[in-house]
Amino acid sequence: MLTERPDRPFSFDEIIDGLGAGEDRTISALTYLRDRGILEQKPGSTKWRVRDEAIPAIEEMLSLIEIVKKRPSVSILRGFLSFRPFRMGAFFGLAKKHGFTRNRVIHLLNRERNRGHLREAVILLLGLQMSHLDSFRFYRRVTFVSPDEFRSFKATCKAKGLDFVEEEFLVGQYPHAIAQRAQGRMERDYHRSLMVNPSTWFFLQEFRKRIIRQPENPVYGICH
Repeated sequence: MLTERPDRPFSFDEIIDGLGAGEDRTISALTYLRDRGILEQKPGSTKWRVRDEAIPAIEEMLSLIEIVKKRPSVSILRGFLSFRPFRMGAFFGLAKKHGFTRNRVIHLLNRERNRGHLREAVILLLGLQMSHLDSFRFYRRVTFVSPDEFRSFKATCKAKGLDFVEEEFLVGQYPHAIAQRAQGRMERDYHRSLMVNPSTWFFLQEFRKRIIRQPENPVYGICH
């Protein structure tokens, strides 16, 4: 409140009411700021005010705080990943819409991998299954295989000239406390937009659980 209205003094009671802090903590904070030349009390006055010399520095600090507030929080991305599986391309697109640069997303994903919080799946879709990528048919029909089986199947498809695509999926695997905190920050605003129809949602969540249960990371799968 002092920084919002540096042009006027405030009484001790006003400061306590405005901060909602206890008397001891408020006195400690005011003393700390006075000793560093930010606040002052005029002789004979019980009111506190921002020193004129400190106003430019405070305004600069407040500008930096506003910049930080506007910067998107990585908790949003953690919430997305713990909520449902995402195709790699779709996740980058979603992150971009919420203010994240590609480099920042790459940095986050690398950090989550190193912490063991991210599971990944590479799925090969063959023929007509490519058109069912966002439907329950895809999530129901994926068969997880070993890396060697995946490479062998892919080589066979190439040798026979069969049409196929590879899709990478991201799945968050966070401790309960982190997942709960992250989801709490994004569910209110994004929950509905991330939902799909009920039948697909069921298979989507089953798909996520199946990925997490696999011993290897990344996980490989085939849909044909």
